[in-house]
Formats: sequence, structure tokens, C-alpha cells
Amino acid sequence: MIPFVTETCREREVDHGTELDAERFDRGGLATDLSALVEHVVALLSTPVGRHALPGLAADLQADPEVRHSFRTRFVAAEVELVAGMLARARSRAELRPDCAISAHGVHAHLLGMAWAEVFLVGGEPDA
Repeated sequence: MIPFVTETCREREVDHGTELDAERFDRGGLATDLSALVEHVVALLSTPVGRHALPGLAADLQADPEVRHSFRTRFVAAEVELVAGMLARARSRAELRPDCAISAHGVHAHLLGMAWAEVFLVGGEPDA
């Protein structure tokens, strides 16, 4: 495990956790709620610290089950919970049918996985 990556992620955990306030991402509609979350994550990934630390973290996630478990319970679970709230609000506003079988985990993986790929594989920058 790369100590710098681990320490950097611990530092970012504080920011990440406090920035995932559900009200901050409630923009009044599912599309705008999800867009706000993606913009937030891309902004975090695009910082110099994020660009430096996260590729090493990706390697650690593959190599170390404890790091993977910790990352999933600290970061991914908070984001999935946030997406679940967005989906619940969308159902309450009739944007989604009550019987629509859409999972918060699936939405999270598709949207934020693509954001990660854009920043790290394609080298994109967030829109100004």
C-alpha cells in the first residue's frame, strides 16, 4: 500500500463526508440532482491531490481487500446512500414510477464510474 495515497484519502475523507449533505444535491429534479453529484465528484478527482493520489489508490483497491472494504464502507456507501435519497425524491415527485426497479448502486456505478474514466483514462477536465 502506498502511504501517501492512504494518508491523502484519509484527509479527503473528512472533506468528502461533510460535502455529501443531501440538501446540497437537491436541485429539484433527478437529472439535476445527479448532475450536481457528478460535478462534485469530478471536481474532487480533478484537483492536483486527487489526480496524484487516486491512481495509486486504484492499485491498492485491487491489491488489498482491507483497503477495498474500507473505501467501499467510507466513500462508496455514502455516495450510494445519497443516490438512494435522490431516487426516493424522484419517486415522490413522480419522475420515476413506484415499480421502477432501479438500484442506487447501479446508478452510482454507471455515473461515477464514467466520471472517473473521463478524468483518469481520457484526461478530461470538468467544464468551466
